[in-house]
This record gives sequence, structure tokens and C-alpha cells, in this order.
Amino acid sequence: MMLRKQLYLTEELDQKLKLLSLSLGKPVAEITRQTIKIGLENTKKKIKPLSGLLSIVGEGIGPKDLSKNLDNYLYGSKSSKWGRLYKK
Repeated sequence: MMLRKQLYLTEELDQKLKLLSLSLGKPVAEITRQTIKIGLENTKKKIKPLSGLLSIVGEGIGPKDLSKNLDNYLYGSKSSKWGRLYKK
């Protein structure tokens, strides 16, 4: 099943598509689909599956007991910002 999409192209891209269409004898729509497909495949190869997640959580840097003592690291004695308020 094909879905209809509307794209805005520069005049230069439009001219290149038309010339390629004429030289290959294929419709502009088919060339556009193939070009998008190839571009997405190339982009997918560059993206590591867990790269987004690792950029959010880091790569294992930090205290080993963080999950166990999260509140202490945020607000308690182990907090660099707030810990001074709770030290006796």
C-alpha cells in the first residue's frame, strides 16, 4: 500500500529529479522513493541501536549504589549540593 506525501523541493532538486527521470526512463515518484529508501538505509547503518539510551544514562559512570541510594544522592548526605544541609 502506498501513502501519499507532499514534499517541498528546491528548484535545483526538482530539475535534477526531472533529468534523472528522463535519463532512466522512470517516473519521478519512483526515483524519489528509491532515493529516500537508500538514504534511510544508510542512516540506519550509522545509528547504533543503543546509542540513544546510552547517551541518556551514560556509560556506567557514577556510583555503583546509585539505584539503591538515589534519594541520598539527590537530597541526602551523599548529595554534593544538598548534603551539607543534613551533615551534623
